[in-house]
Amino acid sequence: MDMKHRFIFCSLMFIACLTSTVQAQTVGTFTNTPEALNAYTLFSVTFGTESYIIDNCGEKVNEWSHLNQAGLAAYLLDDGRLLRSAKISHPRISQPSQGGVIEIYTWDGDIEWQYNFNTDFRTQHHELEYLPNGNVLFLAWEWLSQSEVRELGRDVNEHRLRPLYSEAIYEVMPTGPTTGEIVWEWHLTDHIVQDFDSTMPNYVTAIDDHPRKLDFNFQGFNNWSDTDWFHSNALDYNAERDEILVNCRNVNEIWIIDHSTSSSEAASSTGGDRGFGGDFLFRWGSPSAYDRGTNDDIKLYGSHGVEWIPQDRKFGGSIIAFNNGIKRPGGDRSTIEIITPEIDQNGDYVIGMNGRFQPEDPEMTFDPSFFNNAPGTFYSPYQSNTSILPNGHLFTNRGENGHFVEYDSMNQIVWDYVSPVGASGPVEQGEIPSISSVFVATRLPVDHPAFDGKDLTPQGVIELNPGTTNCEIFSSLENNNPDRSFQIYYYDNQITIKRPESDINELNLSLSDIHGRLILNSSIQQGVENVLLPYLISGIYVATIVEDNKSIYTTKIFIP
Repeated sequence: MDMKHRFIFCSLMFIACLTSTVQAQTVGTFTNTPEALNAYTLFSVTFGTESYIIDNCGEKVNEWSHLNQAGLAAYLLDDGRLLRSAKISHPRISQPSQGGVIEIYTWDGDIEWQYNFNTDFRTQHHELEYLPNGNVLFLAWEWLSQSEVRELGRDVNEHRLRPLYSEAIYEVMPTGPTTGEIVWEWHLTDHIVQDFDSTMPNYVTAIDDHPRKLDFNFQGFNNWSDTDWFHSNALDYNAERDEILVNCRNVNEIWIIDHSTSSSEAASSTGGDRGFGGDFLFRWGSPSAYDRGTNDDIKLYGSHGVEWIPQDRKFGGSIIAFNNGIKRPGGDRSTIEIITPEIDQNGDYVIGMNGRFQPEDPEMTFDPSFFNNAPGTFYSPYQSNTSILPNGHLFTNRGENGHFVEYDSMNQIVWDYVSPVGASGPVEQGEIPSISSVFVATRLPVDHPAFDGKDLTPQGVIELNPGTTNCEIFSSLENNNPDRSFQIYYYDNQITIKRPESDINELNLSLSDIHGRLILNSSIQQGVENVLLPYLISGIYVATIVEDNKSIYTTKIFIP
């Protein structure tokens, strides 16, 4: 081979080697736009032993290492501590979603509280909630023997007679580094009826006359086990109403329970603020579960992640759910549901003339794949959660593979991240992690109190061999007027305002220094308006949006 051809050959080999090292992106931050909430996101992988907080560019700002896998939930408390459940084995109860231990870590990674709730016949599972009084509310499975199942009126003509897991909710008050006192409890077995065995005390002649109790022999079509019969998987607390929200996956329902009861009242059908004891105050998703409908009336299909939307956010006071959509008529696909329970003048949840809790239909159903011209692609058969963010955007965690997305008010993706962590730890960019499910991810604005005084220095992305990235962190300015759908943010010496074409009201943007001196005044057009700022010295400025000579939104911005 002569010198010329050898040079060409070597050049081609060099290019081929370079090309072979370039991997298509598979994990990390795919999209981060100025419109996205400037936030940190907390998540932990189901079969991993780490919890992470990342910024909008996917860079880690904190990490906790644990001895045990997640069991499953993890949340950041307002003071920056981490509340999580950990998975340990149980002699009778065996499920991938079991926990057994509740832990609180300091921001710096020290275990402050480690409470074992894993006895011979019960164990914590799935979900927990930190209460305003400092106690922890959590779901638990309770093992029922074959004889106990029979005594509850199991229809042995339709179902096998075998032990099963029932559901309970406990509230524990921490009393020491490894101890706690149960101060409140609720048991599903106290609120069960059946129409099979008339010799049992919970026998009724008509299930539909008892909408506040659960038919022990009802089997939802999403039920996957004769042992894990109910499979509750989500829990939330409403401090304003002192109520508990529960998602029961296998019954295709959400339930609301009165927490204002004592434990003895919670075991009965009287007492508490609403007067129904521990019976259901509200249930929704499958009226067939109490003989008030058929399978055609089912709204929820294996759902997860139900929670109340905070009152100060879009759809405030309603309930949001990640409707996984497994076995949904027409094909498996996930949707986000917003449910607004009807409440009468006495504060009670309304049962309609047809005997069903109201409303009949969700206030909104959101299918992201519809808006992105890819029908049926938004789907996770298990886990997952969703929430309305402070800026009014929708956040979703497609739990099967830890895919986190923020959608703006126009249903466009403004932030998109895929977890690079599998059961064996982080993978290299270009690889796909195995068993990378995430039960719950939470997205908190950068000014959340949990981050006050914390070291949030970016420590690099989690994925290995990430290559270069052009991701930028934008300083977003949130619209604090929930009645208006405009968005405002500052970046690169300009203020951008985005408002829908349908908003034709005349608005003005003014910018003043901290002494109140007007720097500029500019009209805001429909759609997207970019306002280039004049040269400004470094400091704090006040941006104000004015309508009809009245301020409707004011925020401070820092010009570096």
